[in-house]
Amino acid sequence: MSDWLQQARRRALQYWAEDGLPDLYTGALLLLFVGLQAGGERLFPAAWRGAEQGVALVVLVLGTLLARPVLRALKQRITYPRTGYVAYRTPSLAEQRQGLFFTVGLAVVLLALAVLTPDWPTPAALWLTHGVFFAITAALAARLGLPRYWGYATLLLLAAGFYTLTWETWPTAWHDALAAGLPTLALLGLVMLLSGAWTLARYLQRHPVWSGEAES
Repeated sequence: MSDWLQQARRRALQYWAEDGLPDLYTGALLLLFVGLQAGGERLFPAAWRGAEQGVALVVLVLGTLLARPVLRALKQRITYPRTGYVAYRTPSLAEQRQGLFFTVGLAVVLLALAVLTPDWPTPAALWLTHGVFFAITAALAARLGLPRYWGYATLLLLAAGFYTLTWETWPTAWHDALAAGLPTLALLGLVMLLSGAWTLARYLQRHPVWSGEAES
């Protein structure tokens, strides 16, 4: 019975990611997060220098909290008119707390990495950062059971290996960013954005209009 419920829950999650909109949203959020950190010196006045990390983390946390309502609004316009609406069970209070703790915990981990890695620009710090990113992505991939999410997780390991092998060839000024994982997050965001767009295009091609509307 528990296996059947687990399979049903996974099918519902796969349906949620079927149209590629979550990939698009996450990819855009990652690129915004990296852009705020990397472009902070140009975006903020001298008195606010160093605030870009905090602002980027706040944007990431808010973006994570707003993901479900924003995606639901997009799906009401794009997905549900084509393949129908799946009524999801209302999360229990414990599940809502778990989601909130996960988001806050993710922010704390990213903040700790942002504080530690600039003073520790080494391949060891790089693997620590990428290991955290891989664990989060792999957990999501295991929950969804979608091959493209395992591809995202694999990309993180490949990037870590590549940066480690080529560490000495990178300018010293880049070591902080590499250890913090900013180039990797930018690459992951771009890949998720392109993958989400491709998945959405295929979805729209397969489902030009919901069959229920065509019959009515």
